[in-house]
Amino acid sequence: MHGKACLGAHLAVMSTIGLPVVGVHGCVVCRLLYVLARMGKAWVTLPCCGVSTTTLGNLWTVVRPRVAAWLTIKTNVIGTLNMLGLAKRVGARILLTSTSEVYGDPLVHPQPETYWGNVNPIEIRIARIFNTYGPRMNIDDGRVVSNFIAQAIRGEPLTVQAPGTQTRSFCYVSDMVDGLIRLMEGENTGPINIGNPGEFTILELAETVKELINPDVEIKMVENTPDDP
Repeated sequence: MHGKACLGAHLAVMSTIGLPVVGVHGCVVCRLLYVLARMGKAWVTLPCCGVSTTTLGNLWTVVRPRVAAWLTIKTNVIGTLNMLGLAKRVGARILLTSTSEVYGDPLVHPQPETYWGNVNPIEIRIARIFNTYGPRMNIDDGRVVSNFIAQAIRGEPLTVQAPGTQTRSFCYVSDMVDGLIRLMEGENTGPINIGNPGEFTILELAETVKELINPDVEIKMVENTPDDP
């Protein structure tokens, strides 16, 4: 397959890793690319991302004035997501590149990392939502509070992932909504953490649910999910 990206073409000429370069335009990684990468037969590159089985990676963002902005964003986001999945499967390393266009029409030269650029801003607020619970939660939404409550109601053991000392910041839903409204109406743009300043262990939560809902259920320790803090 042939890619039209300038960087991809030069990579194909200058590459010293001994693998052919396969370039693709678009945001879908096809089965062929996956097979080639797994076999170590190709260095896969996209306009927005790239991966090889040698733990090397390269990635180009798409910035083309004649292409609709939504298509550029879609290619960058979905393409990057696809390549992250591929890199995880084959154990590769990814290099994510950005573009100087993020600075708009800069008033500072050269632009340091601390410079936010000269662009047409959109007023936003950023909130980091911590573990929220309360009325109208789905009983099967998979979060620990609803999991424990559902298990207690059914008379099943409350399954606590080992070691049980993991902590969470639990925030009641009405407090969360109040925090979000205050953030939207205030001048602070964030990011703002909205949660509970006091954290509780998962075992403490299980014991509380047991006491309040069904004192007869047991608390069962199970294997922890990988990478779950």
